[in-house]
Amino acid sequence: MAQRQFIPNQTFVGLPFKGFKDKYEKSIKKLSQKYPISLVIVGNDGSQKAEDLLELIKKHLYQSSEAIFDVTGGNPNVALEFGLAHAKDIPCIVYLSRHKAHQKANVIPIIADLSGMRRREYKTEKGLYTLLKDFCAQHAFSKRFESAFRKQTGRLTKGQKKSQRTLWLRIIHKLDQKDQLRRDNVKQDLLADGYSDEEIEKALKSLHAGKIVNSSSGRYSDVSVV
Repeated sequence: MAQRQFIPNQTFVGLPFKGFKDKYEKSIKKLSQKYPISLVIVGNDGSQKAEDLLELIKKHLYQSSEAIFDVTGGNPNVALEFGLAHAKDIPCIVYLSRHKAHQKANVIPIIADLSGMRRREYKTEKGLYTLLKDFCAQHAFSKRFESAFRKQTGRLTKGQKKSQRTLWLRIIHKLDQKDQLRRDNVKQDLLADGYSDEEIEKALKSLHAGKIVNSSSGRYSDVSVV
């Protein structure tokens, strides 16, 4: 059987949208400033057909290294996504809200057999953030990132390291939900953010040397997470 191809830092997040989406998005935005993990939520913007939405879900799910499913309430859409992930042997973690407002819904009538699954519970928005933070910190890609960062920036001052880390994370998150981007497009976006050409080139070369991204030189070359 061919080995599954995926984006190393991408994790799919399946959840019931009502009452949960905003909380997750708030946590994900904060975590993107600290960790190189791309947490992807896929939902209907109102203009998509059900078939198109399903294909988009499958695309991002199958491209992910892992998946998180919030099974609170036994949401049928989450159950479908969970089934798709299970069929592809994608590593999954189950989250469950124990807030009293959700107690009646926690029967989990659809995803009934959770034996052997990694399961995490939370009660508050802060508790959810802590779970996601711990997940990002322990992710294999985060550990590779930290190791490469220490090696590539060992001689920099504390202030320089902080600045370089911010730039490294910006570059990586430019690639969120993308297989690759033109190197020139990444550079133009960062120049618009106020970084100098020298800073960008140095960061790209360091990320490439650390085997965090693939970024060869050249106007028409691409950048991708590895």
